[in-house]
Amino acid sequence: MKDQPNRRAYFITVLCYKDEGGEHYFEGRVYGNLTKEVFGEEGFGYDPIFVPDDYNLTFAEMQPEEKNKISHRSEALKKFLDFLNSRGGVV
Repeated sequence: MKDQPNRRAYFITVLCYKDEGGEHYFEGRVYGNLTKEVFGEEGFGYDPIFVPDDYNLTFAEMQPEEKNKISHRSEALKKFLDFLNSRGGVV
């Protein structure tokens, strides 16, 4: 990414649940930009260089509760839980 002007990126999570009806996929994405420097101490991987859209902090600078509200993982999990609830599942 060095010297690349386009710093757009996204994180993606896909959960797969298989039952008698087949496979069901639940996707979560969070869009943002990659910084040119490392910021923050929390998280792992690309968290110190990823700033989600509409935020001024990297994932590594956010409190875990704040990050979890907008994360790709929580979005995919919410979709999965909504699916289970719509089918009468216990959540």
